[in-house]
Amino acid sequence: MARFSFNRLFTWGVLISLGTAFSLSPQSPLEIIKTSNQQVLEIYNANEKIDHALKNEIIQIIESVTDLDEISNRTTSSFCCNLSSEQCAEFNQVFKQLLRASSMSKVGRYRADRFEYLEEKIEGNKALVKTTAYYEDEYLTLDYLLEYKNNKWKIINYVTDDVDTIRNYRKQFIRLFAKYTFSEVIARLNKKLLSLEEEENTLNLDNS
Repeated sequence: MARFSFNRLFTWGVLISLGTAFSLSPQSPLEIIKTSNQQVLEIYNANEKIDHALKNEIIQIIESVTDLDEISNRTTSSFCCNLSSEQCAEFNQVFKQLLRASSMSKVGRYRADRFEYLEEKIEGNKALVKTTAYYEDEYLTLDYLLEYKNNKWKIINYVTDDVDTIRNYRKQFIRLFAKYTFSEVIARLNKKLLSLEEEENTLNLDNS
């Protein structure tokens, strides 16, 4: 059985098969992941083409269980200390747009057939859910890190095949800022964003 082959720079999005998982009674981290995975799989199984409305539905699903602000802040905090407040805000905004676009581009191409739920650990307001995602004859290990605040468990990081998503982004941004100016980094990220959006449109046309 082979492992998935992913683009490590924007691997965050391909790994997210999530959903609206909260009810009036707070669910456990494991219940949230299970419920949300199933909801997104049902969307893809029921629709040959992911149109604009379904795309927005999936984005809402992702954002309902994921703390994008926390992921962005943890990724960019070490860079923002060297940026102006305006630059930091712009950097975070572009980065979050990339996370959304990447999730849509990759989850459609690599969506899992099924998940195996291996373990749930809860320590105070932190939790870890360990899973394996299967797609045909391929698989990957995917660990969800969650935090409980404002009466909700939300995902704040992922570890995929032992690759920590936030740490991986940081390393790549270190390389970018060592080589390019702030404006050049933003331009490169916007170029990547446009590429992901065009890729998504191409995938939709191929599936129509």
